[in-house]
Amino acid sequence: GCSKGFFVLQAAHRGAAALGIDIHEADLAACEAVREHLGLEDARFQHKTLEELAVEGESFELVHLVNTYHYLYFGSERGPAIASDHSVIFERLAAVTSGTLIFSNCESFERCPAWIKEHASAEEKAGYTPEALRSAASKWFEIEEQKVLGKRPLWVGHKK
Repeated sequence: GCSKGFFVLQAAHRGAAALGIDIHEADLAACEAVREHLGLEDARFQHKTLEELAVEGESFELVHLVNTYHYLYFGSERGPAIASDHSVIFERLAAVTSGTLIFSNCESFERCPAWIKEHASAEEKAGYTPEALRSAASKWFEIEEQKVLGKRPLWVGHKK
């Protein structure tokens, strides 16, 4: 979920070819308008899910996943979950990452948005723990824990 595309636009501004994916058309339209206004040809935005990207086989040197993981696990008002299984989600992330995963997300259920707290099943709640996320991520990535980004932990994962 690239939201308003700030990271993608900044990366393209600094000379990198960057792709932002999202399932929300209004956010993608805003990203495209800013990209066009700034003339950043190396920034691309696509209406796509992580699963679609993984199936297509495109991989990226750097994947930036900030404040999005809980939507992949629980789903949201905008779209369904990929899976309520951390291993499946990190397998998809590994499929699109050739180098490094930057991860800063809600690690515990208590920090998730209200909508998720209201709609999550007891099994999903119980399975959403820092230990479960790290264990699943560690199957595909060497995890380096950094400090925090705002209120969220920051990990850097290097693909195994």
